[in-house]
Amino acid sequence: MRLQELSEITERRMVRFSIAPLLRMLVALSCYLPSVPLFTDTQLLPKWYLFVLGSALYVLCLGLSKRSRREKACNFDLHRWFPVLVGMGCAECMYVLAQMTFFGCNPIGEQGTFDNPAGLASAMALIIPTALYCMYKRKGLSQRIFYGISVLLMAVVLILTKSRTGMICLVLYIVVWTYIVSGRYLRRKTYRYTVLLVVTTVIAIGMIYYVSSHKQNSTSGRTFILMQSWELISKRPVTGYGTNGFDREYMHTQADYFRIHPDSGYAMLADEVRHPLNEFAFVWVNFGIIGMTGLVGLLLFLIVLCIRSKDTCSQLLSLSVVGLAVFCCFSYPLHYPLSWLVLLLSLTGVAGKRLSRLMRKRSARYIVLTSCCLVSFLIIYNAVYEWRWNYAYRHYYKRRDMRTVDKYEELFSHFHDDKYFLYNYAFVAYKMHDAKRAYRLMSECMNYRRGYNTELLAGDICRKLGYYYEAILHYDEANYMCPSRFAPLEGLHYVYDTIGDSVNKSRIADEITTKKVKVLSSDVIRIKKSAKPTTAKDPP
Repeated sequence: MRLQELSEITERRMVRFSIAPLLRMLVALSCYLPSVPLFTDTQLLPKWYLFVLGSALYVLCLGLSKRSRREKACNFDLHRWFPVLVGMGCAECMYVLAQMTFFGCNPIGEQGTFDNPAGLASAMALIIPTALYCMYKRKGLSQRIFYGISVLLMAVVLILTKSRTGMICLVLYIVVWTYIVSGRYLRRKTYRYTVLLVVTTVIAIGMIYYVSSHKQNSTSGRTFILMQSWELISKRPVTGYGTNGFDREYMHTQADYFRIHPDSGYAMLADEVRHPLNEFAFVWVNFGIIGMTGLVGLLLFLIVLCIRSKDTCSQLLSLSVVGLAVFCCFSYPLHYPLSWLVLLLSLTGVAGKRLSRLMRKRSARYIVLTSCCLVSFLIIYNAVYEWRWNYAYRHYYKRRDMRTVDKYEELFSHFHDDKYFLYNYAFVAYKMHDAKRAYRLMSECMNYRRGYNTELLAGDICRKLGYYYEAILHYDEANYMCPSRFAPLEGLHYVYDTIGDSVNKSRIADEITTKKVKVLSSDVIRIKKSAKPTTAKDPP
């Protein structure tokens, strides 16, 4: 009997120091990982690489643990994830407050370790319900106070992002929490609904005032982007445009709009657009009605099953999925790994028992474990190539010799279908005076991405090669894509001067001198001055 008790105590201690908690911490950390200079994209890619690698290792650890092999099932326990997520959310909040202390407030909103305030806002909005659950379930007063302070801290940081979508989620959480708390003290439903109505009305008035008095240009710009996205959807509503379809087609639709409406009020707001700020529209443009229906169905499926679940954990987790759905309407939360972690946890919460039953089958376990090993290998393999790309990128800015082009050429076979690599490679080749190679690369890049920057670079490459009429087409397209920019007009002014077209040269010069300035800069001042002399200068 004593030997059995000793073995149980030893097993419990081993569980405490098992690798699973460390992997949970690794996965949660990956969602808030600061910028890593080893990657070309220093903020988003490191999060994704570490998240996928940590998740694969975590599932692998569950499948290979002695406990799961003895029970012939994996232990999918959500309660162990929530304190880790809340702790990482609090660490992110402290990082934001430290930034504000040393560098001051960001005028466009705090963004923390993310590339945009919307990323930080979505992270805070997705983690607040887990902190509310921990505060609701903990019995100790000190623990409740800690999680209550965590909720307030994350709510303050959410407000500091100045994200309207984040504030909508915060209002939703306040309304739901008011309903839950009032149920403890007010037994009559009439009183509960009265309190809920008063709280909702006050918050709604505040939100309407805030939206009407702030970021009016942002609202107009979002409306315009959705209008042009709908133009794309209406042409191919069923099949969509395929992978990279939005990057390939949207900016041309925007250019066509400004050709027809040159005096539109949206002209000064137009800019390079890579996402419609609506995940449903983005998926619809790329993958048609089937893809959009699948995304809506997945979110509704998880929300309904979480709400109908008898587990309080899953019910409060439904708030995170609802917050994710709200952000999908006004932002791009699916670009961040934390959103996918919430979806996976929600799916685990509603289907944990079925997944455990499935994992009892030896064939299923072998397939999952083999897949995790393969994913881990691929992630490390791609991370090595990303490091080599970053090394070539830094080599260009430090030395600027022809060995840089050779380093990029060694990576071409791996990144031959990566739109960002092709654009970066073409830019480096152009700057290293290898215009023919740059022209070939830009032709390849435009199969995956066509926007303002690609058209402008293509115009510069064609101008350097002497393909002047092709350069005019690229500059003209870039000019209509972003009518508030001056760089395409500078390129057109120089090309018309080179080919001796004095009529069009004078027309472009008049357009440059009379054009309204959106943001005054040294480049704008230089371009306006260059349009006044009779002979144009070669733009830098």
